[in-house]
Amino acid sequence: MNCLRCGHLLKNKIVKGKLVFQCEHCHSQGVTLSALRGLSSGDQFVNALWYQAKFSAYPLGGICPCCKQKMSLVSVQNPTTKNNVEIDVCTACQFIWFDPGELESIPQKTQENVAPAVRNLPPQSTKKYRASEKRPLLDTDNESAEPDSAWQYLPALLGLPVEKNAPAKTGYPLLTWGTALLCIAVFILSLTDYRNIINSWGYIPAQWTRHGGLTFITSMFLHGGIGHLIGNMYFLLIFGDNVEDLMGRIKYLILILISGLCATLTHTFFDPASTIPCIGASGFISGIIACYAVSFPQVRITFMYRIFLFYRWFAIPAWGAAALWFLYQVAMGFLTAKAAGGGVAYMAHVGGFVPGIAFAIFHRIHAKRQYEKAKRNFILSSHNVKN
Repeated sequence: MNCLRCGHLLKNKIVKGKLVFQCEHCHSQGVTLSALRGLSSGDQFVNALWYQAKFSAYPLGGICPCCKQKMSLVSVQNPTTKNNVEIDVCTACQFIWFDPGELESIPQKTQENVAPAVRNLPPQSTKKYRASEKRPLLDTDNESAEPDSAWQYLPALLGLPVEKNAPAKTGYPLLTWGTALLCIAVFILSLTDYRNIINSWGYIPAQWTRHGGLTFITSMFLHGGIGHLIGNMYFLLIFGDNVEDLMGRIKYLILILISGLCATLTHTFFDPASTIPCIGASGFISGIIACYAVSFPQVRITFMYRIFLFYRWFAIPAWGAAALWFLYQVAMGFLTAKAAGGGVAYMAHVGGFVPGIAFAIFHRIHAKRQYEKAKRNFILSSHNVKN
């Protein structure tokens, strides 16, 4: 395992029975979450650290030396010095990285817990390291914008965006997989009598009360063709897994239902007299995309620009890609408002997008409250120990 900052090989060191990974070149150190609990004076500091890393959803730190995923940059206040300590935390493998002087600034059980090689070293600025990780809004460098995995070349060749440096998941996205399987199963079943099923169970704004209003739900899982299905399932699977992991299955299910409902209502508001069935999962997927963009703004979305055998990669932040997509939906929604016949329900995408933003913002507020609560408990506990 190599150093997060300078790339040199890390050395194993035992400190008070806990394994510490130490860089002898720049004196940075890495520990697991369980090891940190044994090294710190109590669980309150570790809990505060972990709460912020878990709920922040902003992978602003370096690349984890263990699992190679983007780490969260966490700022925790030391109750003794009143200074903030910035620490890189990987929520995927529970690995924590301390730059020189950072481990010494946390509450320690005893002075012996500090590795002798870095004791009394002044804290060193890591701005030069983090500055190197900053990227422009539009990254046109072919090497840095290239996808992380070989399989991502296939969707990129088809004109689809791919994730780069996506946050690691802590569990299986069962609800996302289940939703995708349901859509696929419904599509296969609809092929037995496609036109009648679409006309009967698709949502029609002028006849919204059909089947007791059930078409609000059934229309979300119907699709107009194999291309329509594959496109929606692709966006659901690449963005939905991270949102489900962040929100939890119950909140994620609520997000899907509310986004789908708002998408349908928005479509009805702009075209209430339409008798054309509206179908597809893109309404609630729009909410998932919006929630993803707000929750993981530093993730890069990579595209391939190709002319014959010549190709080039370019990448923009997830929030930028989502903003451009949203503006396109709004523009196309107004430009095609008077168009007759079937087509894309652009305003439904707009309606589904808004709840996703709201969910992400509320989640951030809840996460901040959870962190502030953990931090208050940590400071109070440390004050009582000191007294």
